Amino acid sequence: MILFVYLGVFMVNLFAYLMDIKMLLKAMAIPPIIFVIAIYAWMIESPYYLFQRGMVLESKISLKNLRDRNTVLEIDKEYRSMVAFFNSRFFKKPKQLMLESLCPNGLRPLTLIILPILCMSQMIGITAISDYAQILIRNAYKVSGRLVTSCIDVFSIILCMFAIERFGRKFLLLLTIFGSALCCLTLAIYNLKNEDQCRQNLLLADNKILPMTILCTYYAIYALGFIPVFPIVAGEIFPCRAKTAAVGMCWYVASVLHVFLHRKFLQGVERSYKYVPSIYLLYNIRIHRFALCYYSDARNQG
Repeated sequence: MILFVYLGVFMVNLFAYLMDIKMLLKAMAIPPIIFVIAIYAWMIESPYYLFQRGMVLESKISLKNLRDRNTVLEIDKEYRSMVAFFNSRFFKKPKQLMLESLCPNGLRPLTLIILPILCMSQMIGITAISDYAQILIRNAYKVSGRLVTSCIDVFSIILCMFAIERFGRKFLLLLTIFGSALCCLTLAIYNLKNEDQCRQNLLLADNKILPMTILCTYYAIYALGFIPVFPIVAGEIFPCRAKTAAVGMCWYVASVLHVFLHRKFLQGVERSYKYVPSIYLLYNIRIHRFALCYYSDARNQG
């Protein structure tokens, strides 16, 4: 799913590079139409949704197709767990079910610590990195710079598809946290050394090679670690058309709120820490997040 999202971003940037902007705006109406048709034509309905409506056989067949199994007997254990989850609704409060579906009891205290750090990291990080991207890529190469970054995202996801089975989700998550923190630290040191030139965009072309390389590495590492986490956020266990639409809408609303909040947050940071680069704060937050994830429950492995 995310592969196609980033692939779509890459295609839009490619068309923007090759086509006139007026033609591109007219062509933007085509992908949503194709997406809607594809959902109704090929998307498999949720087994949980079918089971709720008493369609037991259809539910088993749907689960078999989702898991790419040959017979319904191969998914019997997972099907029984789905039935048990359905029956538990009558004995537990909705709030309790929501908490259990999001996070097991043993990991809940750690999750309450990690999630705020994740939010702070993103709010600071997107601003810091986007500022560097605007200076080093967009001003230097304009449209082609966006094409490069979106191409890196697609490459990272394809690499992740091959790496996740070999190394597991936990390794990739730790890699992105530690790697992105290291990139941010390097950029922070570079920024302190060349602060005036960076702010005024006075760096020579040769001097831009190092920060641009670090920036591209950051994009690649960040996308690589984001993929193993997204299926958990999107609720891959019981997917359905309604949930897909809801997740997409929530993702859109969260993105809009995120842009607004991280700008407000950064304004407060700059007022409180006038001489501290925001990217250095990002490094500190991410390195602490790395330590928390490293000591988290080993059940996240794979």
